[in-house]
Amino acid sequence: MKKIVFMLLVPLFFMLHFFLFPRYGGKELFWYPEKVVELSSIKKGNPFGEALLFNRGKGYRVRFFTDATPPFILAPEEDGLLSDEYCLRTSRGHFIMERLADHHTVELSIPGQPFTRAGHWYGVDAGSFWLAELDPRGQILWERWTLGPITAFGAGKNITASASVNGFVQLFCSGKEPVYIDLHSGSEPLEQGDCLVYALAMDPGEEKIAVVHGRQPQMLKVYNLNAPARPVFEYSLKNGYSRPVKLFYDKSGNFLYVEQEGGVLQISSSGREIFLPGEGSLLWVDANGKDGFVAIIRKTKDNTPASGGQFYIYSVDGALLYTEPFKGQLEDFVSGKESYYFLVNGTIHELGRRQG
Repeated sequence: MKKIVFMLLVPLFFMLHFFLFPRYGGKELFWYPEKVVELSSIKKGNPFGEALLFNRGKGYRVRFFTDATPPFILAPEEDGLLSDEYCLRTSRGHFIMERLADHHTVELSIPGQPFTRAGHWYGVDAGSFWLAELDPRGQILWERWTLGPITAFGAGKNITASASVNGFVQLFCSGKEPVYIDLHSGSEPLEQGDCLVYALAMDPGEEKIAVVHGRQPQMLKVYNLNAPARPVFEYSLKNGYSRPVKLFYDKSGNFLYVEQEGGVLQISSSGREIFLPGEGSLLWVDANGKDGFVAIIRKTKDNTPASGGQFYIYSVDGALLYTEPFKGQLEDFVSGKESYYFLVNGTIHELGRRQG
């Protein structure tokens, strides 16, 4: 009798062990604090061993190089933007572009407000619906006047996308005429007010573009960029927001993530849906279907500088693998080869991954 009971408990033991210690590639996974480094303490070199760029939020902006070059650091009081190779500063109404490799500077004359995405530099003037791509010397590579106020923007290696209130997404590529996606071409006719675009995202291969528009209901549509006449996928979202919606593709281009109330909706290229719950306001999603992990950063609803938030790691199958709260103002988050990096109040926290 005891032997029978023992044999029945063996499968239960292995099931509990699997959920308590998730496995990947036949090995147990562990996430653990690797390093905590204050920016003020870094005098030279790169303590993390891989190239990193922190360029979001309102705090520090930092570029780490793979060699012994000291990191390039912009303090919160400095008005500037970073890309992998350049820094753009604003000084007394003038724009100064600095090359990080040799600190060579050029003053730019830009009619609009500059910003950077995906390694590209842009100028925008919302009042006149003007959008342009710039080279590092401030020369205009192309410029376009959009069809209305820009409500969503996205950029890839070769394609720039903007959307507005009138139900059109415009795709720009240097040396080519714009391509227009008409959101009215879906399966249902759009009512007045359903044309406003709240989010767009391109997959890394620049083969697909996803768009969120309307409110009642709010729609998610995916278009093939090689034949964008009609959507290849349509989905009616449960929650509708009257503000910009966060929308992300993963690094493999096989998964799409859209902000919803109380969590993030993951949709695979085959149309499979998985809801990844989480508390607080969504900041960022970083995912790679190839390694099977989804990292989600949320901040608490208390919007004070010291409020902090919560970090989640899910599998692409929806299993919660790791979660940890953080305190303080999260300035940026970057995923590396094997680690996640958090820039909080001028200090970088590295969360490593180990297979046991």
